[in-house]
Amino acid sequence: MVKQSIRAGVETWDAFLAFVANREATPWMFRGVGDSSHKLRPKAGRENCVSPNGYDAKRERRIFNNFKRRARIYLASQGESDRDWEWLALAQHYGLPTRLLDWTSNPLVAAFFAVANQVDSEAAIYSVKIMSRLLVDTTAEIDPFAIDGVRFVVPVVTVARQASQKGFFTIHAPPNVDWMPSGVEDNTFHIPANAAPYFRRKLFYLGVDYAHIMPDLDGLCQSLAWQYRRGIAVGDVNY
Repeated sequence: MVKQSIRAGVETWDAFLAFVANREATPWMFRGVGDSSHKLRPKAGRENCVSPNGYDAKRERRIFNNFKRRARIYLASQGESDRDWEWLALAQHYGLPTRLLDWTSNPLVAAFFAVANQVDSEAAIYSVKIMSRLLVDTTAEIDPFAIDGVRFVVPVVTVARQASQKGFFTIHAPPNVDWMPSGVEDNTFHIPANAAPYFRRKLFYLGVDYAHIMPDLDGLCQSLAWQYRRGIAVGDVNY
């Protein structure tokens, strides 16, 4: 069983590297999900995040405004910016249901989030080519809630994790509809559950783990807890 898992991991890893190699020449974004049944829909519109009555645009906006009003006391640089784009990115970072969807330009980071959140299911890595005509100019289009359709957003980095994860966003209007970009199946890589342990170890030795992509005590402890459970890199000499 262990040998079969290792073999599956090696074969899937090699296929993943080929998948990435075919997406190097032009700007691509990647998103890893722990279950391939999870579609491209932001949290503000997911059925398990909205009220029993369904998605309500007014409710979404009220929750966002409440976040802006109440979050200032927790921020050292409170009041420094009143731009809704920065507030929306910050809210997304801390888990508020928003119409943003997280992506990364680093396929290894996407692979990490896919296998780190994988529980006895097939994981997936979505890849989407950035189209310049769909990029949001946040200096000209200042209201995130006025954006129609699905657009690409290069965020202003407000927290260290965004820089470490090479984060990007898509913004979705309305947010309660699955996004089906052209060629989505051909641009999705699947990771079977038995390959996940190999992926996680491989990524760790390449420097992609919670401690590096979440550069704070929370990330450090999550990484060390995983090492403790797996008995990986816990010898006399390690860092």
